[in-house]
Amino acid sequence: MTAARDSTFTGVFWHNFTSMVGAGVLGLPFAMGNLTWAGGLVTLAASWLVSYGTFIALVLMHEQGAPPGPVTRMDRYQELTRFAFGRRAGNWALLPFQVCARV
Repeated sequence: MTAARDSTFTGVFWHNFTSMVGAGVLGLPFAMGNLTWAGGLVTLAASWLVSYGTFIALVLMHEQGAPPGPVTRMDRYQELTRFAFGRRAGNWALLPFQVCARV
């Protein structure tokens, strides 16, 4: 059975936001305590920019797929890394992240 594919940009944004907000909230005391207000805010802003850029890239790759040829939706990170790095290197590029996520 396949997914309904009726999600919106806003829905995808909030799913990604809620999955990333935990690390930001847990890192906030460290950032503010050790880097002072200015350094903490700069670090948090930089972290947000990287997260947002990654989010936009993932959404575009999911919706548009490879530029030449038909639209191909990549629903799994494995499909995305295999497309970006090739079958063998894609599996190895993803492996550390999957292992760390399960620990």
